Order: sequence, then structure tokens, then C-alpha cells
Amino acid sequence: MKKKNEVKLNDGTLEEVMSSDFPRIYIHSMKDQPDGDCIMTFDANKALGESYKKAKGRKRVTKKGMGNYILEIMTKAFNKYDYWKTGMN
Repeated sequence: MKKKNEVKLNDGTLEEVMSSDFPRIYIHSMKDQPDGDCIMTFDANKALGESYKKAKGRKRVTKKGMGNYILEIMTKAFNKYDYWKTGMN
């Protein structure tokens, strides 16, 4: 049953995301925190792990490293969107 004001977090199923050759994440949940932060629970496919290792020069993927990498990518995307939206391009 869908809750009121529930937002769809993913375009595909977990299986589709995990089997994709394109770097993708599957978001399980996003929970707002009282201090304004947000906790996101996700799975990342192998292609995103390889992208992370190449971009950061790492041999292994860690939870903290992947979390920071995704945060970095999302922040850049949001900033680029805000820049484009305001007509400053």
C-alpha cells in the first residue's frame, strides 16, 4: 500500500540495477533526520564500484568510500542543476 506523499525512489528493480553494465545505485530508503541530514540506504552495482575505484585510485570498495563518492556525485549534480535552473549557464 502506497503511503501519502511517498516518492518513488527507483526507476527499476534491484535485480535490474545490479545486473546493469552502467554504474547505478538502488535506493532502499531515505530518512530525514531532526538536524536536517538525511540517511540513505542503497546498493551499488559492480559497474559503480569499478567507477569508484578508477576515479579514486583504490583497489577495494568500502562502505565509507562509496558513500562519500555517491555524495560527491550527487552534490555535483545538484549544483549543476541549480546553476542551469537559474539561467546562469
